[in-house]
Amino acid sequence: MIKNKRCQMSSRLTLYAVIVFFAIMHLSFRWPVENPVVTSTFGESRWDHFHDGIDVISTNRIVVPIAPGTLVFYWNKNRFPFDDYLGMGNYVVIDHGNDLVAIYGHLSDDAIPKLKYEEGDIIGKMGNTGHSFATHLHFTILKRSENKSINPLLILPPISDVKPPIHLSTWFRIGERYVPIREKGNYRITAHHPLLIEISDSIAKRERLGVYKLFVQLNDRTLLDVEFREISSSKNILTVQGLTSNDLFDERGFYRIAGTKYVEGENRLRIVATDFHGNRVERVLTFFIHLDIAQ
Repeated sequence: MIKNKRCQMSSRLTLYAVIVFFAIMHLSFRWPVENPVVTSTFGESRWDHFHDGIDVISTNRIVVPIAPGTLVFYWNKNRFPFDDYLGMGNYVVIDHGNDLVAIYGHLSDDAIPKLKYEEGDIIGKMGNTGHSFATHLHFTILKRSENKSINPLLILPPISDVKPPIHLSTWFRIGERYVPIREKGNYRITAHHPLLIEISDSIAKRERLGVYKLFVQLNDRTLLDVEFREISSSKNILTVQGLTSNDLFDERGFYRIAGTKYVEGENRLRIVATDFHGNRVERVLTFFIHLDIAQ
């Protein structure tokens, strides 16, 4: 009993320390652009890997450091005129202390790095360099000692967001076929096919953003309970809670739900999606299955 109480106390202290840490970060960091609009969130699918930061745009293209820091590395076309752009294009890496390093990517060609950055300094301008389809800033936060990227929204000042995610569709994935699942629909299946769920979120306008948390149950059995808080890197493999991008997404960017076990007759699917600011959508889908599976 005493041991259990000590474990509970230790867990509470650890949670308290984490809360205090990120509260301090909120106070000490600023957004890297003025009046930011988030166009891509942390952990979204990038076909064969996770998006390990956020993308932001601003009418003012100026990029500034989120806090004072020291230059760690940079790449710029002006410095390497005969090299092809890297995927991140022109980018700057700055150490901001507290074991946190920030990457500012897709900058314009006129960015001029400095050895030290103070509040109010300019890193450069948002650009469209490297593997990019429009002018924006890609922003990543790394926790160096743990070789992890963390969701930048955990440390940046909060922004207004009152729009909940939207559940758009649910599918069976049968080989290369996508079969939509309708409420009260009837389906004959020959295997326990994975489910695919299409969910979209927005903050300011009509962005198609990923969600922060996704919880899925089939017949009261939990199949997925994931939070896009951090991405770990080991042996060049990126994972979220031990799951790879191929575990969590399919080629179309739908959330992939494996481990399904359908029952004969009525099946009940519960989906709860939550964005970073706590807005959530819950959908319960009931459908009927005839199992044509050899025993």
